[in-house]
Amino acid sequence: MSNISDIKYSPCGRYILSRNYTTLKVWDVKMESKPLATLCVHDFSHSKLCELYENDFIFDKFECNWSGDGKYAITGSYENYYYLFDWKKNKGMLIDGSKTTKIYSKFYETQNPNENSNNIFSNNNKLSYDSDNVDFSKKNFQCFMEPI
Repeated sequence: MSNISDIKYSPCGRYILSRNYTTLKVWDVKMESKPLATLCVHDFSHSKLCELYENDFIFDKFECNWSGDGKYAITGSYENYYYLFDWKKNKGMLIDGSKTTKIYSKFYETQNPNENSNNIFSNNNKLSYDSDNVDFSKKNFQCFMEPI
């Protein structure tokens, strides 16, 4: 699950956005020891590992992208959702891609970086979808951001 499925340079060229099955990470090219920010995307994957592997979902390749100003990162997920991440402020937003408007119109604080998990959505029920009943047929692999 640690294979990188997508990688993008930021518009300024200083940062790299990487996506694997479970995380979206922001790296500084001048500091390669650890990422600057990490967003855990698929929390449910560890508890559903057998199901994911048996149905080849573990091999799904989600893309990631930057906003034009490099302030935001976006990636797709299941259930037609996108995660929008303001990585400098450590805030996130969940967007329903099947609707024309945002479900959640404001950014929510992420967990304290000193806590064990960096999942910005795990402690906020408003920003998590029902991981027990994930429809793996509804996938948003590709994403692109217009200027905000």
